[in-house]
Amino acid sequence: MSEDKKNDHAFEALQNIRDAEEKARQIVQVAREKEAVKIVQDAHEEAIKIKEQVLAQARKKAKEKKIAIEQRAAKEAADIRERAQEEAASLKKKAEKAMPGAVSRISEEIKSFLDKGGL
Repeated sequence: MSEDKKNDHAFEALQNIRDAEEKARQIVQVAREKEAVKIVQDAHEEAIKIKEQVLAQARKKAKEKKIAIEQRAAKEAADIRERAQEEAASLKKKAEKAMPGAVSRISEEIKSFLDKGGL
């Protein structure tokens, strides 16, 4: 083989190696781009799942707080009703105790008025 043919074969081999390296770089680049897109998609899907979980948890806590507030309000209302009933019963007892005295006092005043000839 002549020197030119050896150089041509060597150059051709070197060119084939360069072409193969370039194809390999392109394959790696495409794979990286595809992987990057996949990573972004996976991250987006994971973010959506986390968001849904956080929202569900927030709704659950809000519902629990609402129920607790409603129960506390109902208990306070029942306590107020009970105290009002107790106070009404106490006032009724006081009125019942005072009634005979008030009736007799009013009767005396009417009798006194009539005795004086107020009409």
